[in-house]
Amino acid sequence: MSWFYAALLFVLCAASVILFVYIASFRNPTSSVLTGTIKRCPADGKEYDVKVRRVIVPRGDENNYGIAVIDECESDSLDKALSSGDDKAIEKMDVKSIIDDPRTAELLRANPDWDPVKAFYASRGFLLKGMNYEQVVSAIGEPVAKDIISKGAKILERWRYGDPLYGIPIGRYVVFSHGELVEFYEFPELVRLYGIVVEDRASSVE
Repeated sequence: MSWFYAALLFVLCAASVILFVYIASFRNPTSSVLTGTIKRCPADGKEYDVKVRRVIVPRGDENNYGIAVIDECESDSLDKALSSGDDKAIEKMDVKSIIDDPRTAELLRANPDWDPVKAFYASRGFLLKGMNYEQVVSAIGEPVAKDIISKGAKILERWRYGDPLYGIPIGRYVVFSHGELVEFYEFPELVRLYGIVVEDRASSVE
């Protein structure tokens, strides 16, 4: 009957181990929680660079863990928003994303007092109301002529853009009030035709 006692001893040992594990888990309960980070672009709500994992933590410590959402946009999100003409999307961009954009960062290093959004526009050759003289020049270059005009009771400064070689206007204008860009417009067909002239001139020089 020795096998009987051996089996009984085995069962008792197994039951002891199970009981010990049960008591230990009862005294030290755990929970499964998600923790990590997610980057979310405020302009379009898209999430990327998701680094989330599930971990086992002591029960009661759950509040010490969680998922941190970081407002940050990829650089191509900036270009997509700008090319789509969605100014509001650009305004919702977090400053860090704009500052980290390489082309914008280069302008900000040379002009640390510039607003990052305006620097971003200038770095892409676009205009934004509120720009100063230097930002406009950085975006689209120097004008061929400058005029003082009146609009109602306002005295405004208008810059005319054109062919720098001959000084001929091409139908692009920007208007300033007290050194701040308040209006800009162009005649697309004239600008398009001028672009063809520039291409022909470049090819003839080659």
